[in-house]
Amino acid sequence: MKTRTVLALAFLAAASAACASDPRVLDQHPFEEASATPPGKMLIVVDSKALADPRVHDEIQAYTTGMAAAVQDALAPIPAQFLDITGTATSRPAGGKLLELRPSHLIRLVPAGSGSVNGLPVSYTWTLELADVSITRFPAAYGRPSGTSVKTIPTYEIRAEGDACFSTVRHAQECGAAMGKVLGETLRAAPGLHLQPNS
Repeated sequence: MKTRTVLALAFLAAASAACASDPRVLDQHPFEEASATPPGKMLIVVDSKALADPRVHDEIQAYTTGMAAAVQDALAPIPAQFLDITGTATSRPAGGKLLELRPSHLIRLVPAGSGSVNGLPVSYTWTLELADVSITRFPAAYGRPSGTSVKTIPTYEIRAEGDACFSTVRHAQECGAAMGKVLGETLRAAPGLHLQPNS
């Protein structure tokens, strides 16, 4: 089993080196309810549970970290915070994190598909979803205690594909950063979103 894994990883390294290319946008579209919220803070959430593979755990982590950092850079100087929820049971960030940061927007990065060779990933398709965040306090009424309502309203979506580049951890991080740059710059340039920092 160990020999087969080593051979598969060696084949993966050769494939990654041979086919590495720039990520490309597959499609992008607004949802029916366009964003009307001016940009303030952003929370970037990555959920890569669907990619879990102990053979390339470090490479996946390097890829997603590089991707999220590149999205942050592409949206600068809009302040953004990165949250990886891969190790949690939920597919949505905890309401507590949204209350703590109180972002104007939520960006979710999730894998939408993958290509593999001998069972190991060589390419990914990622979805970036932008959502407005609405946080509202409501008073106690009719025997109901006061509390806080947190709503996220999806407003825009982008899908892009690119190589996994898992030949080395460094290569994986570079390809993740390339994916994040494409997603972030596409989002920043999307018509009608007006993603410019508050003056």
